[in-house]
Amino acid sequence: MDPPALPPDDPPHTIFDVVRDVVKDYVLFARRYLLTSRPPVMLIVLWLVGMDAMGGAIETINVNSGMYPVDNWFHAWIIAMGMGLPAGALRYWLVGSIFHAIVRVAGGRHPSYASRNIFFYSALPAAVIDLSLKVIQMVIYGNGYFAQHTPTALDGFFSFVTLAAYGYSVYLCYIGMRRVLETDRRKTIIALLAIAVAAMLVMLVLMPGMEAS
Repeated sequence: MDPPALPPDDPPHTIFDVVRDVVKDYVLFARRYLLTSRPPVMLIVLWLVGMDAMGGAIETINVNSGMYPVDNWFHAWIIAMGMGLPAGALRYWLVGSIFHAIVRVAGGRHPSYASRNIFFYSALPAAVIDLSLKVIQMVIYGNGYFAQHTPTALDGFFSFVTLAAYGYSVYLCYIGMRRVLETDRRKTIIALLAIAVAAMLVMLVLMPGMEAS
């Protein structure tokens, strides 16, 4: 079995360094920096993942009610940027703690902060891609993005890239659980499938307007 941790190397100093190292070799990055209570550039990671969560909340409101809670990008970015850090911190502690309980059930024995770090940093690539897509959509559509319109092929492409990004983050979470937190393979797969099913059920409960639209 691979060793659970490696001695820290020269730590990444910017969010760009962190994203590069996470994508390049997540297991190596996690063993060096995520088995500690103070991972690199943590506040910025919390902020970015929280901003992405707020963007997801705005989209959820649109699907549920048939209209966006904002009508321009300025207000959307103000909400996302202003609430990003609190939302990220809440997700880190609350959802991360639930994730730690799942890791324990799956056989992991590392401290809770290690589980939360693995969970959160695995979400970073998807958050960066999703926020980047929002910038591209802002340039293409302008404030017309918030008006109701018939989905186009370009919208389908954006949705595909977003889903692929989140799928990649789930993969990072899996290898983080297996190779860093040392969980059982079968229990890990079952746990991630259970999380996916639970997320789908929550979406169905929160978005009843999908059938009516």
